[in-house]
Amino acid sequence: MSLDYYTVLRSSRTSSFEEIKRNYKELIKRYHPDKQVVSSDEQFKLIDAAWKTLRDEELRRKYDAVLMEKELEEQYLVCGNSYAINKNFVGNECIIECEECSYVIVVRA
Repeated sequence: MSLDYYTVLRSSRTSSFEEIKRNYKELIKRYHPDKQVVSSDEQFKLIDAAWKTLRDEELRRKYDAVLMEKELEEQYLVCGNSYAINKNFVGNECIIECEECSYVIVVRA
């Protein structure tokens, strides 16, 4: 998976708001353009964009959903088949088995 906002802020999806905020403050001090001899505008902008998304509860929830969707798209079966889940199971934790091979995935919502 490519670089994501959690990685930018040296956090994870399970990090608390306070932990993300603390990391943001440390990074913003380090990469602020006024503090740099060599320009780090791009890094500063990336840190700021990550913070603006992850500090807002609704934006963070949407961002997490996009990450989860990308992760699920990256999961593939060796046999070439695909996983399917009934919409009634969305929101619950469940194990989905491939009908063709022995692969299984755990879906947590």
